[in-house]
Amino acid sequence: MRLPRVALAVICVTGCASAPPLPSPQDYCLDDATRQWEFLADWPENRNGLLDLDSGGDPVRQQFGVASIGPRKEVWFQSGPDHLLMCRFEPIRDLCKSAVTTVAFERDTSGWKAGPVLSSICWQDYRIERTHNNALEQSAAGSFEKR
Repeated sequence: MRLPRVALAVICVTGCASAPPLPSPQDYCLDDATRQWEFLADWPENRNGLLDLDSGGDPVRQQFGVASIGPRKEVWFQSGPDHLLMCRFEPIRDLCKSAVTTVAFERDTSGWKAGPVLSSICWQDYRIERTHNNALEQSAAGSFEKR
């Protein structure tokens, strides 16, 4: 009777140890291979000001405030001094089932501006971006991206 419990414990430990790692934040958040995004270890100092910017008629903060099932992780990327990307996602193994929301910020001579807030949805193995007002858009790569 004792041997099966030990065997079961060994199987559980081996199975858990061989599970694939979670995808990286880049896997969840970045579709645009043409832009070189650098992962930021910390949020930018002007995060609160960026979240207060208007995007499609509503503040970015309000659009990102929608409750989701499970914990969401917030990460930031930078492409040069004038381009930032904020991304929130559910850190789960299946990229297509993770709720991903992104917004890009760009700085010009008049200051920072927010792009559209995009939420990724999957349909028949394709990840499609949609804005907060449900208008479908092509992914940042220029076409729907097969996942």
